[in-house]
Amino acid sequence: MNSVKQDPGIEVLKEKVKKIEKKLDPPTCTICANEFVVDEELVQLPCFHKHMYHITCYKNWSKENIISHKCPGCKKQLKLTDIQ
Repeated sequence: MNSVKQDPGIEVLKEKVKKIEKKLDPPTCTICANEFVVDEELVQLPCFHKHMYHITCYKNWSKENIISHKCPGCKKQLKLTDIQ
C-alpha cells in the first residue's frame, strides 16, 4: 500500500498565508468600516460567506433596508428566521 506523505512545509506555508491575509485584510465591519475589537457583540449572517457585522450596525442597517432582508456584503436574500 502506497501512502502519500504530505510535505510539512505545506502547513508552514498555509500558516504564513493566513498571517499575511490577516495583515492585509483585518476583520472589519463593512457597514461602518471599523475593525472588530475583542469582546464586541457581532452578528454572523447565514450567507455563503458568513459575513459578520457589529450587531448595532446591522440592526441600524436592517431598519433602513427592512424590505430587502439581504446581506449587506453579498446581497444574498435572507429569511428573518435565519438571522440570530
